[in-house]
Amino acid sequence: MNLHKSLDLGKPTYLSKPMEPVIGNGIIRANDLTGPIRGSSLLLSKAENMMGLMEESTIAMIRRWQRQVESNGGVVDIGVDKDLKSVAAVINSKACFSSSYSQGKQIFSKLRALQAAISQPNLLFGLTNFRQERGRSNKYEEDLLQVIPEIAENSEDLQHISSKDRFIIDNCKNIYFAGHETTALTASWCLLLLALHPEWQERVRAEIAEICGDNLNDCLLDLDKLRQSKTLNMVIQETLLLYGPAVIAAREAFADIKLGDMTIPKGTNIWILITALHRDPENWGPDANEFKPDRFAQGIIEACKFPQLYIPFGFGSRLCFGQTFAML
Repeated sequence: MNLHKSLDLGKPTYLSKPMEPVIGNGIIRANDLTGPIRGSSLLLSKAENMMGLMEESTIAMIRRWQRQVESNGGVVDIGVDKDLKSVAAVINSKACFSSSYSQGKQIFSKLRALQAAISQPNLLFGLTNFRQERGRSNKYEEDLLQVIPEIAENSEDLQHISSKDRFIIDNCKNIYFAGHETTALTASWCLLLLALHPEWQERVRAEIAEICGDNLNDCLLDLDKLRQSKTLNMVIQETLLLYGPAVIAAREAFADIKLGDMTIPKGTNIWILITALHRDPENWGPDANEFKPDRFAQGIIEACKFPQLYIPFGFGSRLCFGQTFAML
């Protein structure tokens, strides 16, 4: 089975056009390799630098849970899904705006209103002025709002200031919509599956204790040590297999495409049912619908017959630009 990487397969116009008032023409909608998609590799390279803010935000949430448990005699109902969505929004805000987090919250609040109304696309026009305001700060932080203007300034495709400003606005909106509820939803499923399978919860806990010892906080910031967490990664991969954030991938043929002996005419819309691929017994075995992280013990290649069918972050030239950030 081969991977088709032609850019003649893109995001369908009938799906992406209605989204334009909300997310503009950023990475989510882009169908070429101009500024937005070319810049995605740079965004990925910055993800590791943001591990500290992820740890800070997550630990604050866990400590809040601990206080709730202690103040209620050891038993309390916690809105895990709601809290995870909240912490995902916090991480997104800090990743984009870091030292100006309060203004980031205001901007994302406007984005939520924009998402609901799908109107008033000029709500974020004040964002471009935000660059000058950040310049007055002496604190240097590698946040995404710094990276995106760098891409815009260095792009030959963005000749005019208005184009650069639009690039910044659109991609900040894209980062919010792409990374907010998707990561929170997957994290919720992962915690639920661990609660339903306490033997795996204990295995993950024991592995982290063995790798990190008494230096848990430092360990969480060490990417090399996190990569040693084989059991944890198996659980995450299995969660993405069974309950990934995307259920379909839609594509449109922008030109006639030849696949073996088959020709796909220009204008054809294709729907790939990710959930069906991830639960196909012919590919994953008779336990395809069961929580079996051991299937990933030797990596994705050995987990099934056709590893190309494991696509929680998409595939080919349009692989999710936030994959590294989401996995961290």
